[in-house]
Amino acid sequence: MFHPRVLLVGLIVLLLSLILLSGCDRQERLLLTSGQEENLVLMEAEGIVLSRWSDEGEKIWELKAVSGVQTLREITLSQVGIFLYEENRVTSEGEAEEVRVDNQSSDLLLRGNVRVVSYAEGDELFTSELQWSNRERKLWTEEEVILKKGHLVTRGRGLVADADLDTLVIKEDVTTYFENTGGKEWENYSIPH
Repeated sequence: MFHPRVLLVGLIVLLLSLILLSGCDRQERLLLTSGQEENLVLMEAEGIVLSRWSDEGEKIWELKAVSGVQTLREITLSQVGIFLYEENRVTSEGEAEEVRVDNQSSDLLLRGNVRVVSYAEGDELFTSELQWSNRERKLWTEEEVILKKGHLVTRGRGLVADADLDTLVIKEDVTTYFENTGGKEWENYSIPH
């Protein structure tokens, strides 16, 4: 019928599986047996620094977080500082309440009071949710955005931008105005003839 070695190996595998499942709590057993292993927590940590490097050895981004949780699919970080790089130099930095890092693509999803500041011009971007495409090296969102360039404020919905906010497009409902400055920028302004 069955060869004794095959039967022995089968029994050992079955025994090991039962031992592993008995070491899990009920919720973990349900995840393991239902095919939802990607949601199983692999690790929790505090004081996290994550960096993404290109194949050429250049730093692309760095995240500094108070805490985080890793699953098979993603890493979720809390209270995060974000640093975006071009040619191994920080071009923008920001913050978000939460950042999710896709373990396959290294794409980022920033959520909750997202703020990004460009080092080049000091421009500030505010939104509730912002994504970073690692392949395209672009920031994008479909949510409402506010962009501040000095006292000039632009609001709209949807955005695509490069890492330093130098090139960006706000997609729709765009309005631009000056912040309340008491009109002092206009005191010495004259219309050219």
